[in-house]
Amino acid sequence: MLAAKPIDRIFHALGDPTRRSMVERLSQGPLSVSRLAEPLAITLAAVVQHLQILEESGLVRTEKVDIGDLNLTPPRSAATSASLDEMSLEAVESILIRKALARAQGNVSQAAEALGLSRGALYRRMEKYAI
Repeated sequence: MLAAKPIDRIFHALGDPTRRSMVERLSQGPLSVSRLAEPLAITLAAVVQHLQILEESGLVRTEKVDIGDLNLTPPRSAATSASLDEMSLEAVESILIRKALARAQGNVSQAAEALGLSRGALYRRMEKYAI
């Protein structure tokens, strides 16, 4: 049997209305699997299966993040009672960058690799968040 060509995998992935909806939502920015599943009338397991097909086609990239290991806390300027669900994406990203830099002992290259960013992208975010 012949291996599927990349274009075939893309058309297969986009041939399903649920996956098209997922790609459309992800085009607005990154989302957790649970957030992506919220408006869909399918199980979380089904969402993961759809994501696997989208990832295999090259349309999306997934990243596993262990929230428990990150020990997320809101920035000092935010209310201390704020939960992760109440925080803005920018606040969470700022915290993740600070944590990655701390773990890498200030080594920007190592922090960028841990975050899945290029050094340039990390430097731009560090400038954006005044880190």
